[in-house]
Amino acid sequence: MRESLGENTEDRTGVNYYTDVLDLRAVWAGVWSGRGIIVGTTLLFTIAAMIYALSMPNIYRSEVLLAPVSTSDQSGITPFSGLGGLASLAGLNLSSGRADKAVLALEIVRSRAFIAEFIEKHKLHVPLAASSGWDANSEKWIIDSEIYNEAEQSWLGFGDEKLAEPSSSQLYRKFISLLSISQSKETGLVNIAIVSQSPLESKRWLSMLVEDLNEHMRRGDIQEANAIIEYLSGQIKKTPIAEMQNIFFQLIEQQMKTVMLAEV
Repeated sequence: MRESLGENTEDRTGVNYYTDVLDLRAVWAGVWSGRGIIVGTTLLFTIAAMIYALSMPNIYRSEVLLAPVSTSDQSGITPFSGLGGLASLAGLNLSSGRADKAVLALEIVRSRAFIAEFIEKHKLHVPLAASSGWDANSEKWIIDSEIYNEAEQSWLGFGDEKLAEPSSSQLYRKFISLLSISQSKETGLVNIAIVSQSPLESKRWLSMLVEDLNEHMRRGDIQEANAIIEYLSGQIKKTPIAEMQNIFFQLIEQQMKTVMLAEV
């Protein structure tokens, strides 16, 4: 078989084909001759990327790592050990809902009701809905004057529909977009983070969120324990059997410990 550069070649079968051999020297000569365009284009895109990066606002992320505390961790013992069978006789399942406090906390902190209460309690409507940035010199939010009038403390219109003021669902979506929650499957530790243009506000909001979450969980434990105590107290009055009354008193004692530890 004969082969030549850039020529038709005929093999033994009589079929003509065209062969082409890559000349690296020719390629390099072409690249070298266009080096100005290549360097200029690369430099232009590099400068554009730097300008874009510098024009973007700084974003700060505050994180906290939480270790869920169970009732057994607080008291050093498991309050309901040995009492599960007694509680079942009274029609109670004291272990349900207590297995994983971390799962419960994660669901609460993501819930619309909890976030809405948090925003309302700490007056975060304006920073969430009307801020256009953060002034590091004055350490204050830059408020969009087309959305909120600071002097009169009144809303001028928010969103595409130009509502008089942001709705609860809009504020919820805005806050959730800043919030990140995850749990380690290996350790069970919960990581909560908030991103913001303000390093001070991201830390402050996160601290308030954790404090409110702890308070919410504490109130829930107290309310649950008080409800069980009220139920057991009613059963004592209905039961003339001394042994059953003794069981109810033991269960009430454990619930009173739960209330005491939650209040402490």
